[in-house]
Amino acid sequence: MLSQQLPQQPSQQPFQGARLSRKRLSPFFVGTVLSISLLSAGCSRTDSSATAAPPGTAAEVVELEPDTVRERTTFVGNLEAVEVVDVRSEIQGRIENIFVSPGQFVGAGQSLVLLKPDQTGPQYEGALAGIGVAETSLDSARAQLEVARVQRRSA
Repeated sequence: MLSQQLPQQPSQQPFQGARLSRKRLSPFFVGTVLSISLLSAGCSRTDSSATAAPPGTAAEVVELEPDTVRERTTFVGNLEAVEVVDVRSEIQGRIENIFVSPGQFVGAGQSLVLLKPDQTGPQYEGALAGIGVAETSLDSARAQLEVARVQRRSA
């Protein structure tokens, strides 16, 4: 009786979506299943050395004390002046003493240096003598002018 097949009735046909086929499994599917099983097996291992705590490190204990925190900022850069002034001497000479330091603020008319005149000393004294001669000449010219005015009035 095994060799006989029973006729199937139309209402007893199996669902088409549930058909089993004997196809080969895809290599991607097989690789994915193997990878997941290897990863889960590797992650589930318990190693006695991994669960033990590492040995402690010696540390020094220090008591904290309240203190003032000072903020300090250091900058590196170049500064350029807004106004640049050329300083020149009216006479020639050698510098004997400097009265200001670099970067110091100075006012108008403030002495910056003391000069030792080289050849200007005799020139200055000669100029002063020339002024004296000129003043004498002026007095003489004024006297001559007064004489000329008197002569003009009498004439």
